[in-house]
Amino acid sequence: LYWDSNYQCDYLYLDYNSLIHGVKANFFSYSNPKINKILDMTETKQINEFIKEIIKYTQFVFNTVKPKKLFFVQMVF
Repeated sequence: LYWDSNYQCDYLYLDYNSLIHGVKANFFSYSNPKINKILDMTETKQINEFIKEIIKYTQFVFNTVKPKKLFFVQMVF
């Protein structure tokens, strides 16, 4: 991912459904080097680790874009 560090952004609107699906695709992928460890976890532990990955990726997006005025997250159930 190439990102111009001089880029200025006032508003960031994030579709959280897309973010979660992207994280899920990477987290449970057989190309993930930690997949065997993940599959050996209990379901509760998998969910906890998955939520940690979602938070970590959200922080990455926020810290990369660095919106100045608004960070808006939308999630549709």
